[in-house]
Amino acid sequence: VISPVFTIATTRMSRIFALMSSQGATPGHIRLAVLAYGLVAGILGASVGAALGVGAATVSWMLTYPGWPLTVPWGYVALLWLLAVIASTASALLPAWVAARASISAGVQGAAPDRLLRWRPWMAVGPVGLMLLAVVTGVMWLTVDHGVISYYGPLPALAFVVLLAASAPALVWAMGRMGRSVPLAWRLALRDAGRQSLRSVPALAAIMAVVAMSVAFHAGSQAARERSYDLYESVYESQSILITPERQGEYSARERDVEDVVSHILSVTGPAERTTLRGVRPDWHGESFYEINYGGFCRTQPASEQCALWERHDRVSGPLEWASGSFLEASPEMLDLLRIDAPVDLTAPAILVPRDTVVEELSLQDKVYHPDSDTYELLDEVTLPVLPVLPELMSATIITPAGLAEIGAPVNYVGTVLTPAEEVTFDMRRDIAAWVQEETVGTTVNILPLNNRPEWWPAAFAGILGLGVVVVITLVLALSWQGARRQFALLDAVGSTPSLPSRVSGAFAALLALAGSLTGVVFGYLAAWLMSSRTLVHPTGVVMETGTVGYLVPDWRLLLILLVATPVLAWAVGSLFHRRPGELEYRET
Repeated sequence: VISPVFTIATTRMSRIFALMSSQGATPGHIRLAVLAYGLVAGILGASVGAALGVGAATVSWMLTYPGWPLTVPWGYVALLWLLAVIASTASALLPAWVAARASISAGVQGAAPDRLLRWRPWMAVGPVGLMLLAVVTGVMWLTVDHGVISYYGPLPALAFVVLLAASAPALVWAMGRMGRSVPLAWRLALRDAGRQSLRSVPALAAIMAVVAMSVAFHAGSQAARERSYDLYESVYESQSILITPERQGEYSARERDVEDVVSHILSVTGPAERTTLRGVRPDWHGESFYEINYGGFCRTQPASEQCALWERHDRVSGPLEWASGSFLEASPEMLDLLRIDAPVDLTAPAILVPRDTVVEELSLQDKVYHPDSDTYELLDEVTLPVLPVLPELMSATIITPAGLAEIGAPVNYVGTVLTPAEEVTFDMRRDIAAWVQEETVGTTVNILPLNNRPEWWPAAFAGILGLGVVVVITLVLALSWQGARRQFALLDAVGSTPSLPSRVSGAFAALLALAGSLTGVVFGYLAAWLMSSRTLVHPTGVVMETGTVGYLVPDWRLLLILLVATPVLAWAVGSLFHRRPGELEYRET
């Protein structure tokens, strides 16, 4: 983002660099001088930013947690400071290369070697590198496990950003070859993009890199969110609110402890169905514990369909999964929360399992652990039939009351589930979370499925990103004011209309915004696709993991704001530069 600042500032120092060359300075000396400028700017900026950041965090901590000490992770602060200095120095690489190749005669007159009128072989580095990276990453996406790709993901992501920025000269050259039949102002703006590459190339590189990274992050998070919602809706009928109380006494919980919380939630959400959860809590500290013995099925038949069903990676974040019970006691009200079509008989001892389960019975064991010998002793075991009625992705263990009674497991209150009649909005979630944090101790409220973003967030995200693009373009136009005025003075001399300079500036700003945003959006979604996960299917046909690639859908709000509203706003801001309210003002050049 700060590369345009260094590049345009370097053009203003062309006379100084020309004088250095006349006194015997080599191109290497000039490159080092510009890099030193970036290094010093990085040290100053990183130091001020670190001081302000630590100070703001300290004040926020003191106001939020008065009396509690704050431990500053100085190691991470130092690492961020170092990365900021390195980034600032790297941002000066392009202006350092440009300044080193300037001629003495042109530099003394204040000119800079920034014209991209002819194609040069080095311009192909960025586009060719992007194509090769896309091919390599695509092959990896199809052949390599997604966990490996996620682990090494930062490396291709870094190469992607660097190569995308390196493609800016080729894009500027292509823009300069367009527009032979467009209106005069747009034709001049396209020509200026190639003739003044020191302001167009860094700006395009910054816009493309930032937009691509932001769009890739946004698209990936949206796809993961939609996948999570889809998995939730395959198991549960509607939204739900799980309330779990704090532990009381000897690790027992009481339903009356959450009555105040339930009353407040109902006052916020309106009427809701109430379901009481009972089961064997994992914090029950008796002499023994209970578990289901799945036997050596997967050891003897590792490639079987049932083993694949037990080893599925898809996990649903629902109220029964979040409930703090190792075993839940089945009840008609609990089953009403789930997508179950047929009625279920809960009177007989049984273990409820997903409807695609193949086995017919499982054993429930009562064990005790001896830490001295590091062994387990089996106290009791009962074999129970299974009822394959639950949704396929249900991972909570549900046992009928008669089944828990056969093993003698202690059944206690686990939590309360509320199913509101109306949708719980983001504002409701925020109000409930704030009240629970201030008024309760130990009580946990989970509104499921999880949603940490309001509905208007994608539009706000795109708006902030678009404003950032306009700010970069405005900064470029402001820093290149003097050079542009000299150019427009030549147009004045040949009798151009007074409004032409402002129209050219507006067109130039709109072109930068459109070209940078469009390229960033395209490659951002491409990066999101390459970093997404694919659906994994077992040889038996069982879906082991649902990938996010099927949920990657372009967001029309993001496209509308970045590709329409942002160029229009950039055109309006750019038109404010070089206005001529009165008669033509000629400037001596």
